[in-house]
Amino acid sequence: MRKNVKAIILTTIILFGTAISLALILPYFKEEPSQTRLKVNIYVNSTIYSSLSVEINQYKQDIIAQGYNADVINWSINDVSQLKNNITTAYTNGLTGAILIGKLPFAKARYWDSAWSMYRNFSCDYYLMDLDGNWTDVNGNSFYDVGAADNNVEHNNGTADALPEIWVARISPYTISKIGFNPITSLSNFFSRDHNLRIGLTNRSHKALLYIDDEWASYRDEWISNFTAYTLTNLTCESDYNYFSNDATNAANFLSNISDTTHPNFTNYELVHVMAHCNGTEQQFGINVYQGGSPSADDGILTYNDIYNAAPQPLFFNLYSCFSANLMIQNNIATHYLFSGQALNVIGCARSGGMSLYQPFYDSLKNGKIFGEAFKDWFYGPEIIPLHHWEEVYGMKIFGDPLLTIYMT
Repeated sequence: MRKNVKAIILTTIILFGTAISLALILPYFKEEPSQTRLKVNIYVNSTIYSSLSVEINQYKQDIIAQGYNADVINWSINDVSQLKNNITTAYTNGLTGAILIGKLPFAKARYWDSAWSMYRNFSCDYYLMDLDGNWTDVNGNSFYDVGAADNNVEHNNGTADALPEIWVARISPYTISKIGFNPITSLSNFFSRDHNLRIGLTNRSHKALLYIDDEWASYRDEWISNFTAYTLTNLTCESDYNYFSNDATNAANFLSNISDTTHPNFTNYELVHVMAHCNGTEQQFGINVYQGGSPSADDGILTYNDIYNAAPQPLFFNLYSCFSANLMIQNNIATHYLFSGQALNVIGCARSGGMSLYQPFYDSLKNGKIFGEAFKDWFYGPEIIPLHHWEEVYGMKIFGDPLLTIYMT
C-alpha cells in the first residue's frame, strides 16, 4: 500500500512538474516513531514562575500521576534556536513532548499568498517538533520560507526526515489585549480547571459538535465519516447546503451552540470542531466572505470579544479557521477560546488552513491517545502529500494541555 502511494506521487511529479523535491516528499512516509517515550519537559517563562509555582507544581504532579516523567525548567532565553537545542538534547534522553508556559520564543515562517499577492508571516511551532530535519534561513530575513512559491527552500529532511519527532504545546494568554485582563490570573484559572478535570470534578457529556459552514458543506458526509472518535449517537453535525438564503450555519447560531446554556438546542459538548473562515481575530460565517477586498461575511462575524464575553463551555476545540493560532496576531481567536471559558485544549492553524484530512487524528483519540500524540499522528497521515495539503502542516498548533484525552470525564 505504501509503495503504491509513493508510485502515485512520483507519477504526479512527472506529469505536473511539481516543484517539491523527492527528498522532501518521500520522508513523509517514514514510519512513525515509537510511542514508548514518557518524558515531558515543562518550560516556564522565568518571570512568571514564582507567581504560579503552586499551580505548576500541582500540574507536574498530575502529569507524574498520569505515568510520565516530568521536569520543570525555568526559561529566560529569548532565542528559539537555543530552546530547540535544549529540546533536542532532551529528546535523546526520551522526551515525548514539550509544554511551553507563558511568553516563550517561537520561530517565524512565511509563505507567498498568490491570491493576495503578498507574503503571510506566521509563528511556526513545527520548527520545535521536527528535531532531525534541516531548517536554514538561507536568505537571512529571519523567516523560514516554507511555501510552494518558494519551493519550500528553507526546510527539508536533513539527515533523517521532515516530520515531527515530538509534540509541542503552548499555554500562554499573552496575545490577549483587553483592559483589566490579568494573564497570571488567567493562567492560574486554567490550571485549576485542568486539575479539576483530572480529579473528576468536571463533567461533560461524551459528545461532539461538528460545525461545517457553507464553504465545506458539500463534503458533509465525508467529514462525518472521518470524525471517528465519536459515534453517530454522540455526534451532532450542523451544516447547510443552501448557501445564499435561510442559512442555518451562522455566527449567532454557532455561539449559542457553545455558550448559551439556556438555549433550547444547547448541548454540553465535550469537543467542538468548527470549519469557518477567519482572519485571525474573527471567524466569518458565510460563502465568499471576501468580495472586492472587503469582508462580506453574510452570515455574521464572531469576534474575539464575542468569544471572550460568551465564555464557551466545551473543553476541546479544533479550529479549521485560517490564522486562528498565529502568535504574531494580537487577540488571535485560538488564545481567546482557550482562556475565555472552560476550554483546556485548542488546536488551530497559524497560517491559512487547518486540520483537514483529519481521520488519523480522530482515530488516535478514539483509541485513547492523548491530544499531543493524536496531533503528532496527524502529520503522518498518508493523504496529506498526495492531496496537496503539505503546506498547512507548518502552521498547526496545540494551545493548552496536550496530555488530556477525550475519556477523562
